[in-house]
Amino acid sequence: MKNIDEITDIIDVLKKGIKNQLESATVTLQLVHQSDDCPESISKILYN
Repeated sequence: MKNIDEITDIIDVLKKGIKNQLESATVTLQLVHQSDDCPESISKILYN
């Protein structure tokens, strides 16, 4: 069985990974929003 320190390390790694994924998704949505090809209806959904 894993000790508490190993479990804590795994939780920290997961938190960092989730944070990185959210930041990446945010950047992607910003790029979509700024794109000339982004329909106005999608733009409104992204930032409302």
